[in-house]
Amino acid sequence: EHLIGLSQTGAARGLAGGYFEWGAMYCMIILGWGFLPVYLQQKIVTMPGYLEQRYSPRCRTLYALISLLMYVTMKIAVALRSGAVVFQAILGLDMYASSAVLICMTGLYTAMG
Repeated sequence: EHLIGLSQTGAARGLAGGYFEWGAMYCMIILGWGFLPVYLQQKIVTMPGYLEQRYSPRCRTLYALISLLMYVTMKIAVALRSGAVVFQAILGLDMYASSAVLICMTGLYTAMG
């Protein structure tokens, strides 16, 4: 979805989308310099791990479940939809057949390692 979304943004608005991505890079570098030493000192490697250490195991589980639900409903759905649009344009398949092909290819790729 990044490829299709950023391509559309670039076509519509020029370099504004690219400038946004460059700005995000600088923010990530600053956050890494500020927070990475703290995380390494406390041996924290994930956000749920931080929440468990800071608050409680229940908070960690709740955050992990919400993240999983959001990932499945938003990220995977958008990726399937954008992939299906590409398959429909290139191969002439309908949305459901394209989505099924993408799911099968992803499952096979994942199972093979």
